[in-house]
Amino acid sequence: MPPSKSKTLELTLLSVEGLRVRGKPSDKSAFAVVHAESLTHHTTATAKGNNGFHEWNQKFMVEIGAYARSLTFQVKSKTGMGAMRDVGVARIALSDFLGGLVPDHCLQFLSYRLRDWDGRECGIVNFSVRAVPSSSSSSSSLSSGVVHSCWDGYYYHQTCLILSICVIVCYCCFVFLMVFKQIGVDVYIYIVLV
Repeated sequence: MPPSKSKTLELTLLSVEGLRVRGKPSDKSAFAVVHAESLTHHTTATAKGNNGFHEWNQKFMVEIGAYARSLTFQVKSKTGMGAMRDVGVARIALSDFLGGLVPDHCLQFLSYRLRDWDGRECGIVNFSVRAVPSSSSSSSSLSSGVVHSCWDGYYYHQTCLILSICVIVCYCCFVFLMVFKQIGVDVYIYIVLV
């Protein structure tokens, strides 16, 4: 597979909720580490927990290399002895929020499950992300007159929903007519075009 272009993500690590250590809600201080298959890691400040809820609201500019395919979130806490403990991890495919129906430059709010090292669910990480447009791509789109809106994906989904409903209604009408034809009832349908 050929490499994609390098990108910069504006990632805001918002919070983690329902964080559990060994099945119990975490009230200890915790921090998160983010990286995208590289040696560069971004670490949040430590946040005190409140019944498993930790809030950071910290923004990072994360460089995504050409061969990177995932983004990793690790939540860690300190033990009573001062050692670091891995609490949970979430590995997220970049294709979940880049290159899809929503343009890359649009801000997306996402939530993913954290899992401990035994594979058990131990919380949910909440973050927002968008690709920072490069200066060359933004100037080329302006010169070509192409404007991409963050609502393009929304209208596409609405159109697909309406078409799906129309297909279902037509199918139900067809089945309705077949049932009445089977029992010998003549049904006349008047179609009114508006």
